Amino acid sequence: MTIDTHGPTPILQRDRTAALPLLAPLGAVAFTASWVALGARSPGYRMFDVVVPSYSPISQPVSGLGLGETATAMNAAFVLCGLMVAVGAWATARTWPRTGRPRLRRWAHALLASSGVGMATCGVFTLESMELHSLGFLLAVGAPAVGFALAGLLLRDGSPAVARALLVAGPVALLLMGLFLATFDPVAAGAGEGVAGFVQRVLVSVVLGTLGALGVRAVRPASATAAARSTASRRAR
Repeated sequence: MTIDTHGPTPILQRDRTAALPLLAPLGAVAFTASWVALGARSPGYRMFDVVVPSYSPISQPVSGLGLGETATAMNAAFVLCGLMVAVGAWATARTWPRTGRPRLRRWAHALLASSGVGMATCGVFTLESMELHSLGFLLAVGAPAVGFALAGLLLRDGSPAVARALLVAGPVALLLMGLFLATFDPVAAGAGEGVAGFVQRVLVSVVLGTLGALGVRAVRPASATAAARSTASRRAR
């Protein structure tokens, strides 16, 4: 009797990698839960020589939680959840049908994955490293906003409903980013005034929600294919 050790291996490998897009929604949910929970318990923070006596999720950005008593937990969430989102977004884009526009595909692919890279950058470089932290912010929300629009153009033929949603999500995210930049004033935020923190949270939710939804959708066809393969195998027996 001989034992075939080669047949199942490719299927098992495909099944393992097929779940990777789910890292995007898992990372998005974990990150959201982190800033909600830590924002509720933050007593304020110190940035350079400025003391912010209390934290307000309405007026102050998520990054404020990366300073003070909540710094360790929030920065860990930035890095770990960012890595999950980056891998999940990258795996999601790899499930898209290949078209005759490889350059557009590569750009969309890279811009979506850069969201997680930007999150991790914000966790490594806090608000006290303003230039690098700002770069992380642009990668986290600005780059994927452009990536949504490019992905929408890429998927118009194969997945028109998804393409339409992405072509809406991209401009909405860019508008929210512009609104945040226009309303954010560090002095006012430190005094608990303004709504920049709320605007930023809506922006982050739109970006991560879109990436998460794409990840879930990428896994559903794979699950259906696996179920069909299993049913066919049982019938063949």
